[in-house]
Amino acid sequence: MAAAAAGLWAAGFLAADGPATAPASFGPIAITALSLAWAASAFLARRLPLPAAALCGAVQAAAVLLGLSMENPAPLAAALLSAYACGRFVADAAGLLGLPLLLAALALPAAGTQAGDALFGSVLYGMAFAYGRLVRRRFTASMQAALAESRLAAADPQQAAEAQAATERERTTADVLAVVGTAMDSMHRAALRAAKTLAPADIQRITADGAAAVGQLKMLLVALRGGAAAPLPVPALGEAAGATHAKAGGRRRATSGAASLAGWLAPTAVVLALLASEWPFLPPGPAVTGAALGIFTAALLLVRRRSPALACLASAGLLGAGGLAGIPLPQGLGLAAACVVLTWAALADGRLAVLLAWCVFAAALLLVLAAQAPQNVPINLGIVGFTGFAAHAWRTHGRAEWAALGRSEVLALRFAADVDAGLAAERLELARTVHDLASHALGGMVMQAGAASVLAQGDPAEARRALALVTEIGSSARAGLATLAAGSGDAGQWFGGQEHGSPETLEQALTRAHTAGLVVEVARADTTPPHQAVLVHRIVREALSNAIRHAPGSTVRISVCAGPTGCTVTVENGRSTAPSPGPGAGFGLRGLRELLHARGGSLDAGPTAGPAPAAVTSPAPAAGAARTRGSSPASGFVVRAVLPALPQAVPGPRKAAPWGP
Repeated sequence: MAAAAAGLWAAGFLAADGPATAPASFGPIAITALSLAWAASAFLARRLPLPAAALCGAVQAAAVLLGLSMENPAPLAAALLSAYACGRFVADAAGLLGLPLLLAALALPAAGTQAGDALFGSVLYGMAFAYGRLVRRRFTASMQAALAESRLAAADPQQAAEAQAATERERTTADVLAVVGTAMDSMHRAALRAAKTLAPADIQRITADGAAAVGQLKMLLVALRGGAAAPLPVPALGEAAGATHAKAGGRRRATSGAASLAGWLAPTAVVLALLASEWPFLPPGPAVTGAALGIFTAALLLVRRRSPALACLASAGLLGAGGLAGIPLPQGLGLAAACVVLTWAALADGRLAVLLAWCVFAAALLLVLAAQAPQNVPINLGIVGFTGFAAHAWRTHGRAEWAALGRSEVLALRFAADVDAGLAAERLELARTVHDLASHALGGMVMQAGAASVLAQGDPAEARRALALVTEIGSSARAGLATLAAGSGDAGQWFGGQEHGSPETLEQALTRAHTAGLVVEVARADTTPPHQAVLVHRIVREALSNAIRHAPGSTVRISVCAGPTGCTVTVENGRSTAPSPGPGAGFGLRGLRELLHARGGSLDAGPTAGPAPAAVTSPAPAAGAARTRGSSPASGFVVRAVLPALPQAVPGPRKAAPWGP
């Protein structure tokens, strides 16, 4: 289309002009040949910018040799397109070679070139080249923004969360090993010494080291759970995403204060300087009035960034007033520069009201020129029209860039939120796993040490057996933590993620409870579905561990009732008949409650004094968990969990594909 427009432009001015600009010998054949040649150069400009510029300049030189005047604007459209293409599609400084190729005809003696003509042509084609460079930069920026958007859309937040979680798991388990492992090693050595001598000091060392390690473990778990806060909501990604960015980008980009001020003042200063250089050549009377109008025009240009519509309408009014007053317009670079600045500001803005105001300005300009200097109408029409074309292209790519940036911002926010959600879930999972591996082990070791202390005088063999269990429990826990720290273990396997992966089976937990002095009764044990078996074991093990720690010597009743609507697990212990070995880390029931809630179930726990606790469908607040941990040892305690009949997936980070563009 651009090539056809350039050819029609050339044909029209070759046919319409008289002998002053086109010789009478230019018949239909010459007009057609020259027009087609310029159209061809415009057609080649996009793919072969430099050859197109060479062809355009060569055709103009040939036309000049045939008698075409340099005042004829026939080659203007093709030349502007070629200069623009050299800036738009040639990546490096080689594009500047197109300018001398386009100006080659000025060097011919037949052209009768004057210094002013050479300057005007150089500025005109340089302007088109600069437009191409500006549009190229904006196009490149839009492509980079689109590429960044596509990369964000293709990113997998779950994979990123898993990678970060693996790093955190390694660091956290290393910290646990450094803190708890040291205590377990000390307890292990003390248990070995005590097994030989049954010395009370060595047995007491086990208890003291265990209590200190539980306190340090509790601080680690608090820190780990503190990083598992719920992420903030993020905006949805839709067609409106990035609309603000696109609108802002269509008008102007945010720049630094100095750069913005320079971009605001520099064009106005250039226009004012060019106008001032041309006013002295006007007659004395109009020069004074024209100078005042020029200053006012510069003031209007200063507000074009804020109110381009006002600047266009006021400039149209000035042109009309000057035309009616008979003030001649300076026919030079000053007028052209003013038109360029206003046209770029209006077309780069793109709003309908601004475009209408610019149409009023363009109409006023052409009317005044038609009355005062009709021979300059084509060149000014070409300047204004081509500036509008370049500004529109610049704005189009700018809107695409800022729309992509807006969508990328939303994608980045959602990606970060998804990573945070996945990481929070991984941290909670890791906290529960560390609690299972370390807290229960420490409690069991302390409990066995207490049993050994009681049995040391009356039954040395059983005391040594209890001390052997101290070393066995510690070794198993250290092995589990080392596996988790090495990254070869999945945290989910230890609290209901897989059927076979628990660090302690139900039978081992029952044996440990019997050894610790509990009387365990299984009131009812229905067969549970496979997807619930591990979670049921997890609940029972946690309840038994709490009974060992807080109600030693009591009777524990276990009931598992499975039905079509779900499964209910109840573990109730009686009153303590022996001193408690001390508090635990305090996150066992809280972790169970979170896990069951994520699976669609519920958990309630509390003292048995008074009415039995009712099952609830949502997790109790943290304050409730703290209250149950602090129940009086003079009363019993019951843990009741309700599991859904069908498994429910744990919420995790969203995949990238559903919310990509």
